[in-house]
Amino acid sequence: MASGLKLSPPWVTYWKKLEALFNGDPDITVGQLYDLEDRKEIWIHVTDEKKYRALVNLLPTYPNFGNVKVKNVIKFNGASQDTFQDLKDLFVDNPRVQEIKEVTDFAHTPHLFINFKPEVVQFANDDTSDYYGLYSGLTADIAKEVFDMSYNGAHFSTAPIEGTKENVNKPLGEWP
Repeated sequence: MASGLKLSPPWVTYWKKLEALFNGDPDITVGQLYDLEDRKEIWIHVTDEKKYRALVNLLPTYPNFGNVKVKNVIKFNGASQDTFQDLKDLFVDNPRVQEIKEVTDFAHTPHLFINFKPEVVQFANDDTSDYYGLYSGLTADIAKEVFDMSYNGAHFSTAPIEGTKENVNKPLGEWP
């Protein structure tokens, strides 16, 4: 096990997940985690209006960490009713995204899939279950944890690795 590890609270891991999810996006910068007297705050700076609106509507203002109050600081005076469009706008230039697909299933229900590249994201996290103290996870799993996915029909997934069996590679609606 790596020496010098200290345990990080879950809101620090959440902040690092936000950083990892949007690392490389030219329009989104995740700022520092501020430790104020009565709460923690994560400041997220967005230069694209559509992505700004999408984050306001999709990212929980107060993620749940028990009795510790954590606030995502994002301000916008509008509100969108189109979750699919917000997700498309939010992830359109993200280098971790392979493709964004909107499909309809056999019951004519619309679904939106944000398909992330099949890669592992790692960052230092004082994780005592990891020899090097790292957090390691798929981008799609990080997105599922960061966003409140109670939105009907929106899904985060990992794109298949090249050479995967043909049947697994078929999108929804083309299954045998």
